[in-house]
Amino acid sequence: MLLVSAALPIVPENLKWISQVEPLTFIELSHIVSVLSGLFLLFLARGVRLRLDAAYYACIAVLAIAILALTFKGLEWKQAMMLGAMLLLFIPTRKYFNRKASLFTMQFPPEWIALIALVLALATWLGFEAYKHVEYAHDLWWRFSYREDAPRFLRMVLVTGAFIFAYGLYNIFKVARPEQSPVLSADDRARLHAIATASNDCTSFLSLMGDKAVLWSDSGKAFIMYAMTPRYWVAMGDPVGDAAEFPALLWKFRENADLHNALAVYYQVSDRHLPLYLDRGLILLKIGEEARIFLPTFHTDGGKRENQRKLRNRMHRDGYSLHIIEGAELDAAMPALRVISDSWLATKKVKEKGFSLGFFDESYIRSTRVAVVKKDGRIYAFANIWDLQNREQISLDLMRYDPEDSPPGMMEYLFLDTIFWAKDQGYQWFGLGMSPLSGLEEHALAPLWHKIGRTIYKHGEDLYNFEGLRAYKSKFDPVWRPRYIAVPPTPRIPMVLLTVARIISGGFRGMFQKR
Repeated sequence: MLLVSAALPIVPENLKWISQVEPLTFIELSHIVSVLSGLFLLFLARGVRLRLDAAYYACIAVLAIAILALTFKGLEWKQAMMLGAMLLLFIPTRKYFNRKASLFTMQFPPEWIALIALVLALATWLGFEAYKHVEYAHDLWWRFSYREDAPRFLRMVLVTGAFIFAYGLYNIFKVARPEQSPVLSADDRARLHAIATASNDCTSFLSLMGDKAVLWSDSGKAFIMYAMTPRYWVAMGDPVGDAAEFPALLWKFRENADLHNALAVYYQVSDRHLPLYLDRGLILLKIGEEARIFLPTFHTDGGKRENQRKLRNRMHRDGYSLHIIEGAELDAAMPALRVISDSWLATKKVKEKGFSLGFFDESYIRSTRVAVVKKDGRIYAFANIWDLQNREQISLDLMRYDPEDSPPGMMEYLFLDTIFWAKDQGYQWFGLGMSPLSGLEEHALAPLWHKIGRTIYKHGEDLYNFEGLRAYKSKFDPVWRPRYIAVPPTPRIPMVLLTVARIISGGFRGMFQKR
């Protein structure tokens, strides 16, 4: 109604009267305000449909402003009374607007975009029809007069176009930033550590990093770790803890995300709980494979593993050895670990990542055991250890070495000696971590996502060393297990993937740095 009113001429009788009592400036400003009010109400209609609390208050404010604008623009009291009636009916509905989310995180499905386009096209067509007798001239855009309705319509078209263009650019270039997670207390960290060590997946130790929020089940026996953005809540891995609580916990997570008008996304989920995600209407996209070594049969005998065997022997002859430290010994070594980590980051010219990858944080490092390589009492490399109580699996997370004084092959030696130490300790599997975008189908009839992923995997070496990482892990003859991202059926899957990449990388710049 506001846009149609702004597109049509002011009623002559009303114009005659207001031209005697109202400055032209008021009329021109009221016309622009009524146009903006109409555009905002079109925008807010989606927020009302989603029951956002911010949309409730914004609608009240915009309706009140629109009533004043219609009054000053052309004494359009009938339209103003209609808006007043809408405002009176709308005010008592506050209890229905229970979602707390920003208006700028709203997503418009195709049908909403088509409806808005139809309304704008209708208002524009009515304006051109109303002024088709007016010959176009360039100076129409800046003509200001009580009776110059056609220039006011052209300015309406300009304001509408600028609004749509600005909002479109905002949505195209905006990737949601992660919100800051609450700081973990010592009690929270101890509670998470107890459940993580008793779980069946080493990635549960990522909950100890402090960069993710934690949603607990009602009994406190299971949790989901996740990062929040205004548009997406991204869970890291499967739920952790008592598997009997997973179904209700997944619904709880989705309900909380929905309450904030966000989509629930599950990143790097395993193949153990796929029915839980499928039963919730999610679609699964394979994002890579996790490499695991079966320790009881692992060895370095024979010609195939000759290089690994020679590397271990050489490092031992040169005086290097592996040590597992924790507690007071780890506290004493922490300054040396910090120096090595900072030196490694500076040499590699990279920033710390997070979410699905560990970063150097003293509280996080202290919550695990650490494997260090020493020679003559000096530490040359280290990696913190994720190990489960049932000894089903063990893995290394953050791995750093002294880039200046370490001999060649230091990281592989750290891997190998830790693998043999874990084998001697009775662990069953040694996790080598993810190989992103590996294991996707190459068949001509493969899903579109697999074709896109394979293309990035083969030709994206400037962004990430996909093939090199897979080749390095393949030297250990691992068993490969798929990992997926579970997302709601939405056309915004590319934006979901960009958001996850930004969360992991800590920003756009980190997304384009090799690790």
